[in-house]
Amino acid sequence: GSCDKHKIDISHARYQSVTRWLTLAAEQPQSLDISLPRPIHAVTVTSFPLGAELSIDGHRAGTTPTVVQMTGFATVNLTFTKPGFQTVTKKVYSKVAQDRVFVKLMK
Repeated sequence: GSCDKHKIDISHARYQSVTRWLTLAAEQPQSLDISLPRPIHAVTVTSFPLGAELSIDGHRAGTTPTVVQMTGFATVNLTFTKPGFQTVTKKVYSKVAQDRVFVKLMK
């Protein structure tokens, strides 16, 4: 190609796309190091009964119902606790940008 400025779009399934601009120089090899981040998904989390404390991988994330931002296409552990009910841990692997999780707590 020419030594002009070139736009490079990099994409891969399950990752965010990245755009970089590169200006080439005659007879000078160049490399481009790029990391593609996982997308962030908005996950609506509900429980029955409502009002369970939610933790994501051990970090407090609110009380149900709630919407949490979590890494897409990666497994996370959601833990639900509520006095008088058994604690529930659920593995979640979000595949869509607007996802939902529901858990029924047992006494």
